[in-house]
Amino acid sequence: MAITVRDSKFILKTDNTAWILRIAEGYLESLYYGADVPDCDLEYLVNTQILNFAPYDADLGLKYIYGARLYLYSGANSGDFRTPACDVVDQNGYTGCRFSYAGYEILPETPADFAMPKIRGGGETLKILLTDRDKKIDAELYFQPAEDCDAFVRYARIVNRSGGVVSLKKAASLQLDFDNGRFDLLSVAGAPGDEMRNLRRPVTQGKAEISSRFGVTGHSANPFFALCAPSATEDAGECYGFNLLYSGNFKNEIECDCHGCVRVVSGISDENFFWTLKDGDSFYTPQAVCVFSEEGIGGMSRRFHRLCREHVIPPRYKDTRPVVANTWESFYFTVDEDKVRAFAKKAKEIGADTVVLDDGWFRNEDNENLGDWEPDSRRFPSGLGKLVEAVKAEGLNFGLWFEPEMISRRSKLFKAHPEWLLQNGDKGSESRNQYVLDMANPAVVDHVFGVMAAYLSRYDISYVKWDMNRYLSEVGSGCLSNQGEASHRYALGVYALLERITEEFGVLVEGCAGGGGRFDLGMLYYEPMIWLSDNTDPYNRTEIQFGAATAYPPCALSYHFSKGEGTSGKPSGPYFRMLAANFACFGYELDLTKLSGEEIAACRAFTEKRRSYDKYVLGGDFYKLDADGKYYYACLQVLKDRSAALLTFIQVDAQIRYESLVLRLKGLKSDARYKVGESGLVLYGRTLEKAGVRISDLLCPHWKEEDPSRIALKAGKAGSGIAFEIVEVKD
Repeated sequence: MAITVRDSKFILKTDNTAWILRIAEGYLESLYYGADVPDCDLEYLVNTQILNFAPYDADLGLKYIYGARLYLYSGANSGDFRTPACDVVDQNGYTGCRFSYAGYEILPETPADFAMPKIRGGGETLKILLTDRDKKIDAELYFQPAEDCDAFVRYARIVNRSGGVVSLKKAASLQLDFDNGRFDLLSVAGAPGDEMRNLRRPVTQGKAEISSRFGVTGHSANPFFALCAPSATEDAGECYGFNLLYSGNFKNEIECDCHGCVRVVSGISDENFFWTLKDGDSFYTPQAVCVFSEEGIGGMSRRFHRLCREHVIPPRYKDTRPVVANTWESFYFTVDEDKVRAFAKKAKEIGADTVVLDDGWFRNEDNENLGDWEPDSRRFPSGLGKLVEAVKAEGLNFGLWFEPEMISRRSKLFKAHPEWLLQNGDKGSESRNQYVLDMANPAVVDHVFGVMAAYLSRYDISYVKWDMNRYLSEVGSGCLSNQGEASHRYALGVYALLERITEEFGVLVEGCAGGGGRFDLGMLYYEPMIWLSDNTDPYNRTEIQFGAATAYPPCALSYHFSKGEGTSGKPSGPYFRMLAANFACFGYELDLTKLSGEEIAACRAFTEKRRSYDKYVLGGDFYKLDADGKYYYACLQVLKDRSAALLTFIQVDAQIRYESLVLRLKGLKSDARYKVGESGLVLYGRTLEKAGVRISDLLCPHWKEEDPSRIALKAGKAGSGIAFEIVEVKD
């Protein structure tokens, strides 16, 4: 069993990890979390030293010092001076809480009233009840092992039993303490167009914070982070990884105290958060997930990838993604009916299966008509229905762009319902020529659903691109008396709308927020793929995608083959642009009507080849290969049974003196023999792992092009690369 209760201990196990909790002197503590061990009687690990200036339990004396114990959920203002997971203002105005153990229950699954994104297929769940007996406030802690992913799901429910009204100032999803923890902190950070760069720095005394106050998860930070052994590499060493199934303001706090104890607290940000609980009311926190790996950062990443593929992304998309042709970078706001019809014919020729009509179908410029969603009759005189029919007549599916949460000042909706704007009692501010609708207001959610439902029920639309192009400012809601609830209720409103749209109409929703401004597990619960960045330059996008793959699987990363020159200013040939889209979900985003017959044929050939790689992208285990991550990027996507793999090698710049590189492969069966691309090489998996393969540069004059055993880059030097399969040879 994944959950065992024995001798005042709770023993939680996955395939390769163990988490052992204990009840000591009436308090719940973490005794051990890491690689699976055969023993559970590990009390000898408990720190019983006496700490200077540290408060202790008045009844137990010095044998129980609060600041020395490894807790699972600490209250504020309670003698434990480390970062708390929970803070409460009681009915008398006092702040803080102290939780002690009050019982447990083993549930068959996630509670039915948990109404946020959650791990799918979650089974047996341990519920531990903690209580503040004086203030009569409960904290129910939930522990749910995801055994196949070596993951644990953590969340909490705060319940008011006081007989009066209390307020939550903070309610985290996860707390985890490490005694004498020596770690590096790994996170992903960036900016619009420069998302998901990996940062690594040592954890030192003090507090590090990874957070968002944008109202969404944001471009500059992400809810994912990891604590790694300082010696950990991509392939070896201990790593603890953490992430949230949440899409609003979040805060991850990593604190190292003066005694070397490291505490992790993760959940909804407590900035401007203030939640009212009447007597009998309760509050669920979002789910958090944590994984442990002894196989380095890569092992941690693959556990998160598996969790996302198997337990987060909607299961109906497990084995499929569309090949999209999107109109945005093709026509921008000049899109019209004739262009889309011609575009659809070319999309059919290159092998796409879905045409997405992006922004511009209802307006001429970006400062008008958000919220009205009425087709521009000047550019679409036949109406949207005729256009959908024309696209369907080409044998293609039709997709439509919406920005459901936004409104323009120049719109009918703005004039009719100015009270539906997110606002905080002042005139508010514009960003990107738009305001934000109050998604905390159920009436607004109902209205937006009605507008979208009118299109989805009237026309044969199978795909929605859901965009969001500004952050939340002046966060407040006219329908709320407590504005400390506005930000979280906004996120709940977005989830409610996504739930209704996806369940009632079965459409695939591709997420976007000015690129990767809301790339998180909460959105992936509804959206099988998210547009990772508005930066489609293949040089930049390669770095961004490899950074994102630290936490998220390639099957969730949406990227399109686009025009030849981007933000880097470097020219990129068609093969290089296609290669950069090779190991993620791909499509096309350029004016297909201007491509030559030769270019159309090349795109079609790539589409066909790329479809044959779906099994690797959608279900393969992802291994980053040691290719320096500056000049070269390389990865191997290995099928679950390890019978075949896809190798992608990308050279974004030329390194002086290097015309070839040896790559050592990972994840293959040591004793199996594999055919390496079209090189004619047949080698054992162990040979490929230890000796590797040589990737050669076409432009190096010392190599002969006719050498059949050479694995050569296409194009050579900067903006080049190659992709090929490695397939097991059956005797």
